Parts: sequence; C-alpha cells; structure tokens
Amino acid sequence: MFIYLFFFFFQAEDGIRDAQESRGLGDVYKRQGINAEYGDRSQSMVGGGVMAWYRPWYPRVVGTVFLAIAVQMVACPAMMLGQDGVQFNEMNVAARAEVRAYYVGTALCIAAGLLALPANQALRGVGMVLGCFAGSRVLSYASDGIDSDEGFRLHQHCVFAAEVLGTVVAVLLIGMEEPAACKESKVV
Repeated sequence: MFIYLFFFFFQAEDGIRDAQESRGLGDVYKRQGINAEYGDRSQSMVGGGVMAWYRPWYPRVVGTVFLAIAVQMVACPAMMLGQDGVQFNEMNVAARAEVRAYYVGTALCIAAGLLALPANQALRGVGMVLGCFAGSRVLSYASDGIDSDEGFRLHQHCVFAAEVLGTVVAVLLIGMEEPAACKESKVV
C-alpha cells in the first residue's frame, strides 16, 4: 500500500497526469505562477513580495499616525505645538480653540480617509497629503526662512524629511499597481 501511495503522489506532483510533458517536480510549481511565500514569481522578492505585501498596509499605518496626532492634540496640545515653538498656553481661549480645531479636524479627516478608503485610493491620499505638507513647508522656508533656533530647525528638518520620505514611498507603491487590463486578464 505504501508503494502505491508513494508512486501515486509523485505521479500527481510531477505533472504526469497533465496533458503536457513534465520536466520534473519543480515544473508543477512553475506552472502555478504563484509562490506562496513571496507573491508573484515574475517579480523580485523586494519589488514584488515585500513591497506588494506592504502596499495595502502603508496607508493604514499613516492613517493611524494621523489618528494618534489628533488624540495628542486633544490631550496635550502645548507639548505637541511646543516642538514647533508655538506657545499654546499663552494664547487666548479663542485662539487655542481655533488651533486645536484645525489640527484635530485635519488629522481626523486624513485618518478617516486613509483608514476607510480602499488601499489604492488611500495610497493616493497618502501621497497627496504628505506631498502637500512637504510642499507647504518648502513654501514656508522660501518665504519665512529657516528657524534661527537650532532645536526648532532640527525638528522642522526631521518632519520635512519624514513628509518627503512618506510621499516617495507612497508614489513607489502606487507605481506597483497593476494596470486594469492585467487584473481582468488574470486567471485565478
């Protein structure tokens, strides 16, 4: 019985039962076209596997960061804005309400969109939001100059670098999208 099962197993795995002739055990897996560990076999592990796996998660991570920013602006706005040199507690009540509403409202809108939209649309949202933030920062540097305080300057540059990097990652992940014609022609 063991010999029969052993023989039957290798016949099925080797592709002998297929209409075309097989060149060995690996041929079956090549014809499947999908490698369970790394995704599409036609793409490299970095370009196709890891990045393709990360693609739907990236906008969710960025959305969660914006949600955390909103929560922090409600809980401790003086600390959050103090990093940028804004003296929140020295503002009058109307100014504090305006600043908090702007920051919390913006962060919540961005978080809701990135967490609720389908991944391909959310990726475009990440690229647009972070790209606009980075672009606005460049305009601000051009019109106002760079802060003279070294601590604030370092913070501004780090935030700017994170915005640029986040935008670049989003654009690269958007570039990995399959054209609609390819998606429709794939056989599952």
